[in-house]
Amino acid sequence: MTNTAFTQPNTTTTPAAHESALKSLIRDARIPCAIEHPDGTTTRYCDEALFTLHIRTWDALKTPPNQLALANAYLHGDLDISGDFAQVMAIRDLLPGGTTPRQAARFLWDLCIAPATSVNRAAIDSHYTLGDDFYHTFIDRKYHFYSQCLFDDPSESLEQAAEHKLERMWDALQLRPGDRLLDIGAGWGGVGLYCARRGVNVTAITLAADSARYMRELYRAEGLDVSVIQGDFLTYQPEQPFDHAVIYGVIEHLPNYAKFSTRTWELLKPNGQLYLDGTASIDKFAVTGFTRKYIWPGHHTFMSLPGVQQALLRHGFDILGVDNETKDYALTMRHWATRFDAASDNVIGRWGEETYRKFRIYLWAGAHALETNRLQAYHMVAARRHNPGPRPSIAMRTAIAIAAAVG
Repeated sequence: MTNTAFTQPNTTTTPAAHESALKSLIRDARIPCAIEHPDGTTTRYCDEALFTLHIRTWDALKTPPNQLALANAYLHGDLDISGDFAQVMAIRDLLPGGTTPRQAARFLWDLCIAPATSVNRAAIDSHYTLGDDFYHTFIDRKYHFYSQCLFDDPSESLEQAAEHKLERMWDALQLRPGDRLLDIGAGWGGVGLYCARRGVNVTAITLAADSARYMRELYRAEGLDVSVIQGDFLTYQPEQPFDHAVIYGVIEHLPNYAKFSTRTWELLKPNGQLYLDGTASIDKFAVTGFTRKYIWPGHHTFMSLPGVQQALLRHGFDILGVDNETKDYALTMRHWATRFDAASDNVIGRWGEETYRKFRIYLWAGAHALETNRLQAYHMVAARRHNPGPRPSIAMRTAIAIAAAVG
């Protein structure tokens, strides 16, 4: 698939012989691609080029060799790509993220100083301003999940895998008709659609106004009695605690695991279970400059598996089980990216070329990161104890960490 640049850049500012760090990097790593220069000449770096980088301006050859700078060049049309877009991600393995000092400072402000509720609201508003139809161009068409679907076999459809995701949660929580289930960050209502049909009383909470409106219309059309709350679960006060809770793909927006664990403990009955899944990274806060700028602003952070487990254990939970779902999420994101590319004409026509390119990078880069272990995915089940746990203060947690570090 070839993208036509949506600007008409000047192609005459620098001679064709111009060398660049990007070209040197591709040449030395023997990336299977070709580079087409503004004058139409092409340089190949292997016998079979799986994709071609179309340099629209000579100045674009001077792009700093980092992920954010190259993404900017692609978004603005100074650099174009044809061929197998998934193979472009081989370049990503060779590049730093490109996070700027300003981005780092803003992240620290959002993480440590700004109120979590206002940061969450701003981040959700930023990401979900495109409308439901945009995300439905690539996610599954049955339950509309924006986190990993689970495949019994790689040949299954995305919709079958979405059904398995719900089956796994249902079995893990041992749900029964009459149970009260809290769906935290309910998205487009897949949990309520599945569980309410089976007699479970579902309360769905979401920050996004579009999501709340979509779910209310969905449940009304399906004749399902699901309570939809638009608000932040950190401040939500139900009349009584819930039997169980599920949180799909939202822990990434809640990096303060102590606060998350405390709030969840308060929302559950004793012995109530939590089913949680999310995208993880080996190092907490390892998010690229591109992701922070264009996809998830605020304090978005991939899950630290040991960090979440430790917080839950310290705040009155037992860990009942953890499953690795990295391969499932890699396959899910490949489905998303492929569907998104197939819908390119519709996406560009309705939301613009830059938005298409932005999410194209996001989806293919996500699939690549999961396939190469840059990112992982897990689901975890935890049970609320009667005792709230030791709940150490920040000072005490710091002292414990220092003691562990020095042996």
